[in-house]
Amino acid sequence: MSAHAEGLRVSGSDPAIWRWMPTGTAPAEGSGTDDWIAAALRETEAGERVPFAVIDRASREVIGSTSYLELRPEHRGLEIGWTWYARARWGSGVNAGCKLLLL
Repeated sequence: MSAHAEGLRVSGSDPAIWRWMPTGTAPAEGSGTDDWIAAALRETEAGERVPFAVIDRASREVIGSTSYLELRPEHRGLEIGWTWYARARWGSGVNAGCKLLLL
């Protein structure tokens, strides 16, 4: 995740992406995105989340992020969420394709 920080900053720069996220606001430029990445990594270390940078295979561009969360190994279950993509990718089918890969 941290290896893709710059790409995440760029792809996540549109405030519309964050409108319906639990935070309700976009990470601020610079350190705000770094704070979001740091939180994702902290949750990973705590065993609460497994975040992924989503990368376009053709262009190698970072286009968003998605995560495994609510990990329940005792039930062999988890959720897929905290998903967001650059606005240019909305409606492109990338979300469905990504979710199929995660299943």
